[in-house]
Amino acid sequence: MYPLSLSRSVDDHLILRTAGGAVDLLAEEFETHDLRTRHLAALGLRLCGDELAAVHACRLYWSAAIPLAGTPDHEHFLTPLRHSEDHGVLAALTGKPITFRVGTAVPSLRQLLVAGIERDLGWRNDPRACP
Repeated sequence: MYPLSLSRSVDDHLILRTAGGAVDLLAEEFETHDLRTRHLAALGLRLCGDELAAVHACRLYWSAAIPLAGTPDHEHFLTPLRHSEDHGVLAALTGKPITFRVGTAVPSLRQLLVAGIERDLGWRNDPRACP
């Protein structure tokens, strides 16, 4: 886990994953936030301003992800990660370099994603990183 600057103002989209059945509790926790999507075990929300501290304090989710744009062959696929590095949660990280893991069971897609992120963003793939 990386240290975060919780006082940093952010503008970002996150997907918070939780245990099946707990998404209602998670949605209640963030009812004053801009909720974008709701799934069986995940909640998508937009963070603005000082809302990062509330997400950090919440213990109802087990992982957070930044949704990517389209498919890996699309020219804007990594744009959400670049935006986050400049204005979002990734900009609030005080520990560098960034390591990541790709959560897909399709080996060819995983290889494509890892290669693109390492090449274009300079991050290091670490499959042992927290899910």
